[in-house]
Amino acid sequence: MVHVHPQIIALNLPWMDRSAMQAWIYRNEAILAQWEALPKNAANNAVNTGPLISSIRSNIETVRTYMTLPQQLQNLFYLKEKFLYEILKNVHSIQQLM
Repeated sequence: MVHVHPQIIALNLPWMDRSAMQAWIYRNEAILAQWEALPKNAANNAVNTGPLISSIRSNIETVRTYMTLPQQLQNLFYLKEKFLYEILKNVHSIQQLM
């Protein structure tokens, strides 16, 4: 016999709505463009902007990934339901044979 026990998993994610994320991305893309537009000899080469630019790019990509998270979760829930349904059908078929 197969026993399925649903379990609630609390996800406590910091979340912004889609428009706030888009605004954040646009703002940080503008900041990124300004840093990239600096002449290479700016500030007498006293400041290495490479790590800052890399960090801004990474943060932008992270927020873009967060924007796709709800759809990814929905797809995973759909697959879970589909697989459980197929398992239950197989169990039912085996029970009918016995």
